[in-house]
Amino acid sequence: MKKVLAHYFESLIKLVVEKISFEMDNDSELDWALERLHFHINEPRSAKFQEYYFHILSNRDFFLNSEEFFTAFKYNYSLQGINKSYLSSLENAKPRILNLIDERKLSQLYLEYFARANIKHGNKEVERNLASFFTKLVRTFLPADYCALDNPIKNYFGLKNEGFFIAFLVVSELYKRWLTNNSRKIEYIKRELKLTDGNNLLVRDELTNLKILDLIFWAEANPFGRNQPLN
Repeated sequence: MKKVLAHYFESLIKLVVEKISFEMDNDSELDWALERLHFHINEPRSAKFQEYYFHILSNRDFFLNSEEFFTAFKYNYSLQGINKSYLSSLENAKPRILNLIDERKLSQLYLEYFARANIKHGNKEVERNLASFFTKLVRTFLPADYCALDNPIKNYFGLKNEGFFIAFLVVSELYKRWLTNNSRKIEYIKRELKLTDGNNLLVRDELTNLKILDLIFWAEANPFGRNQPLN
């Protein structure tokens, strides 16, 4: 069974590699990538969000000590359909959540808190999958290893019919492999970004290469961010 799953996983990665390679195959396409990064610099809503992102990034003390971390997280990421009761349950579970992330027990974290969340809706409880919430939280503490996936990016890479958790792992692995094989291209993007990001919104030591790809493909997959949750 493990061999079958590993083969399937690799097959998905190969399919998605073709997409990213086509989009960023030469330097002219790298200018295409820079245009998408400039969206995040120039669009006020996205620029404001990036400030929030860098404030919480790997900020363990703030995560553990803030009394309304998840309320602000939900608001800034424009996450929908999540009530105060569920957010309170996450606040109470923060030490365990962070421990699971530290130990890379991501499937356990996903299944316990996000795969089948019971959300109060009126007088009833509705079971909801909060996979996008999960990916954004994991990316907050493991920004060099995992992407913040949303449905438009999932669909863009041809993974519409795959489960969200599998797609999250596939795209994260794809990004890391592309970065390993294209160090010259990512360095070119960072040099050019440094020349054009006058307010140093994105040009920071905390900006990981994987986050750069996150921003590029979010802007491409989300029609330049109109009325979409930010990344």
